[in-house]
Amino acid sequence: MTALELARRGARVVLACRSRERGEAAAFDLRQESGNNEVIFMALDLASLASVRAFATAFLSRVVVVASAAHRRGRLDFTRLDRPVVGWQQELRAYADSKLANVLFARELATQLEGTGVTCYAAHPGPVNSDLFLRHVPGWLRPLLHPLAWLVLRTPGGGAQTPLYCALQEGIEPLSGRYFANCHVEEVPPAARDDRAAHRLWVASKKLAGLGLGEDAESDEDPHPEDSGTPSSLSSPHPEEPTVSEPYPSPQSPPDLPKVTHRIWVKAEPEPQAS
Repeated sequence: MTALELARRGARVVLACRSRERGEAAAFDLRQESGNNEVIFMALDLASLASVRAFATAFLSRVVVVASAAHRRGRLDFTRLDRPVVGWQQELRAYADSKLANVLFARELATQLEGTGVTCYAAHPGPVNSDLFLRHVPGWLRPLLHPLAWLVLRTPGGGAQTPLYCALQEGIEPLSGRYFANCHVEEVPPAARDDRAAHRLWVASKKLAGLGLGEDAESDEDPHPEDSGTPSSLSSPHPEEPTVSEPYPSPQSPPDLPKVTHRIWVKAEPEPQAS
């Protein structure tokens, strides 16, 4: 629904999908329904860092990170970021932890992009009634939850509104790095606005992704490592509002920036990540 609405509004839409067959079929359907021929497929397998790098090399945009209100229950253990997950309880915990990481990532990315003219946002679509909701629910429980989902969850179209807002709304550039829900910026708990933890996560992610440490290496050293029960916000020296990027591009910005900032990547069928 996000991709369809973007296409209807005249945007050039890229469907970043793991399956070429399903991605190209979805792009065809969207072109037919929207009347916009600028809907294309690009291969992206988030389980393959080689695929991610190849995609990122070819694609720039305003960046919209799909987050969740579940980040409020998240806690990051930097000694076990790549731990295996077994059992539904650990899966729920890992999901909340990953969404906290999403919010912190958007915060740090805004700092890294400051002055480039590229902005980023963490967007919570809300509880959405889609196939994703019931995919990992035990079979015996689905008949009970299915009617409930229709009563209390949003339609996919409703869930698309906040990501659309972050992708298209003019004037929110000074809010780069912030968390949005219901098409409004929302404050996040201390663990999700911890600049020290956000930068530490950035450095750890670069290391896990094999991107090298560069000048950030020393910042990942912590004389007091966290245990599995300690929140990521230890003793943040920066409780103030998050750093945001400049609302206008710098002289070094790409010449076609006005065009690329109207693009957004959308997965046709996202797979939930365990961690």
